[in-house]
Amino acid sequence: MQEYEFEGEWQNGKPYRGKGFFLGKLIFDGEFNPRTHKFVRGKIYFTGEDLYWDMENYYGDLQYEVNYGKKLYFNYSLESINGYGKLFKEGVIYYIGGFENGEPRGHGTQFEHSKDNVLETEGTFDENGNVNGIGKVRLNGILQYEGELLNGVPHGKGKIYHENGTAILYEGDFLNDYPEGYGSFFHKNGKLKYEGELNKGVPHGTGRQYDEKGKLIHRGRFVEGQAR
Repeated sequence: MQEYEFEGEWQNGKPYRGKGFFLGKLIFDGEFNPRTHKFVRGKIYFTGEDLYWDMENYYGDLQYEVNYGKKLYFNYSLESINGYGKLFKEGVIYYIGGFENGEPRGHGTQFEHSKDNVLETEGTFDENGNVNGIGKVRLNGILQYEGELLNGVPHGKGKIYHENGTAILYEGDFLNDYPEGYGSFFHKNGKLKYEGELNKGVPHGTGRQYDEKGKLIHRGRFVEGQAR
């Protein structure tokens, strides 16, 4: 059990809302339940201010055992971070959703930041931090994919959207991130472009191809995207 300095509001002689410091470093900034001594909402820091959890509904074990004046005593670890909230890294949001032992668990959204883009993956996170089941993928807030995911990538039944995020580009089977099996591609105007068998994202096998007005162009065999 470690000793922390507390700065903030008190209620009936007990810590209520404020900040906790360990050896001069900020550890938490939030609100306690004065009756149970438990932390209920706020920010929890682990390796300094570059990595923290902003918990809206906290139900973990972070609580003070005793308090003497401005000093609180805690058992504090990643295993104590459970509930619903947000995870920030270097001031940038990394995840919103459920947590268990400080890790994403249950329904949530993960954010991957690159120089100019933000990729969002929404779904159900398992004990390994992977997204499985029904989910959504967005790029800069625009829907790119909706459907089944396996370890965070399209796998099973799903839809890919055009760049506007509303018109469907493809609907059908996926295998390891590729349209594969049987599916349909659509023009931007919503008209059917291709329906049939696919391999690694292109027509391959038996199918039908249409122009933007819905006129049939080719019915029969396709090989690596080309009509034969």
